Amino acid sequence: MYRTPPLGIKILEVYRALFRVQLPDTLEAVRENLREWRAVHVVLSETLTTRRDISSSQMRDLLGAGIRPDGAPLEPGLGLEIDRIPGGTLVTLVPDAIKPKIAPEYGGWTYLPYLELRRRLAAFVGRALAAPPAPGASIAQALLASSRGTTVYAGSGSQTSAPDFARALAGVVKKEGRVTFFDSSFGFEAPAAGFQEHAERVFNMPGRKSDMLYFQDPWYAIFHRRGELRVAKLD
Repeated sequence: MYRTPPLGIKILEVYRALFRVQLPDTLEAVRENLREWRAVHVVLSETLTTRRDISSSQMRDLLGAGIRPDGAPLEPGLGLEIDRIPGGTLVTLVPDAIKPKIAPEYGGWTYLPYLELRRRLAAFVGRALAAPPAPGASIAQALLASSRGTTVYAGSGSQTSAPDFARALAGVVKKEGRVTFFDSSFGFEAPAAGFQEHAERVFNMPGRKSDMLYFQDPWYAIFHRRGELRVAKLD
């Protein structure tokens, strides 16, 4: 389902005696690595002191509070280039609200925090599919083959038209709230009214090379990278 590259790894050493004074610089170094799509293992080095003026749990709490909302502690299921957590790691921080340099731009769409995207997708897949797709499998293929929901529009880009697609969406999109967009790697959101206004542009998006999913609670629209599409209401 996720085609996002696994997170690279950066090890950042901190020292108990210098931790408070160096915290702003430490957090900025973490942010720089999060933008590069890396997980940061913040590792405690005890070589400079045996003082205990700050505990490891306090250090962990300050790191977590200071990096929010840009980053967050590692959650299960996030892909890492190297799975092993180094000894002495206080916390592993991963990208969240911060937008990584590899994330694309889409006009009218706002980047969605990465962990929020994962939560929304998990909830959506629970409603739309009998079981989650295998890791790395096509979510579009699974949705096109799913018997759940009621299809209101289907076909391929070459056999259907942008106006027909827009009319199908007009019958299912909730006017209030926001629409979530998942481009197979990253997530974005936009006001539902703006999404409807630009539905034909969504249909005609040039250079589509990955599965693209748009959804609210009662409906979804899926584009397979080979051109098939489906708009469906969820029961």
